[in-house]
Amino acid sequence: RGGFLRSFENQVAVIRALGFETEITIFRPSAAQYDTPITLFLENVRGQEVTVECSDGRVSELLRSETSLLCDVTGHSRQKILVAYPRCDEEFNFLFVGDVHGVFRHFEEVVQAANQLEPLFIMSNGDMTHSGRLTDYHAFADLLNYANVPVFTSIGNHDQRARGGRATYRKMLAPLYYSFSAHNAAFIVLDSSRKAGLQKFQYKWLEEELRLARQANKRIFVILHRPPVCPKYNYLAFSASAN
Repeated sequence: RGGFLRSFENQVAVIRALGFETEITIFRPSAAQYDTPITLFLENVRGQEVTVECSDGRVSELLRSETSLLCDVTGHSRQKILVAYPRCDEEFNFLFVGDVHGVFRHFEEVVQAANQLEPLFIMSNGDMTHSGRLTDYHAFADLLNYANVPVFTSIGNHDQRARGGRATYRKMLAPLYYSFSAHNAAFIVLDSSRKAGLQKFQYKWLEEELRLARQANKRIFVILHRPPVCPKYNYLAFSASAN
């Protein structure tokens, strides 16, 4: 919860966080595995400031950087590790950027500005790449290593142009839609990359996320690349489709 597993190999799990509270569940089917450490590499967090809590186990060899956390976990058959950022103030800043379109020097300038201004996070709202090619995704991901704050993304229509572009986005950056909270604000990130607009199951998910956010009296930000209504370029908008 609050992130996704990017890879698991040789007892090393690479997890990309999506928000400011990430809960990791580890299941070990055999007692012989209890003392074998699993190494967790958690990226896209405020690594110097997050807290780490572990139930039914032990966390050791804790190493931190500005946006990552590395630790070994040993313990029982089922463990829960909670990584949380406890300092989300009532007022905070974030940087919002869209349509990089593969001109990565522009995004590099955003990262440099963020490292000076120290916002809570950066949101890149789609079309990070121009064609959705794997090489472009890698170039964008390389720049994330220079950011001192977490970077969240939404998928744009250009990010899925190449064959396998959507799968690459899911593997490297984020699920196609997700949500996270920061203090009293809820951020709901949608997949608006399809010309037909949001799929029905995503509308149902959105309705539930909106209900929960309103129930918690949170300020709501809905983030999507393609607009629902766009008078100037209506062919880009959902209103131009049957959905």
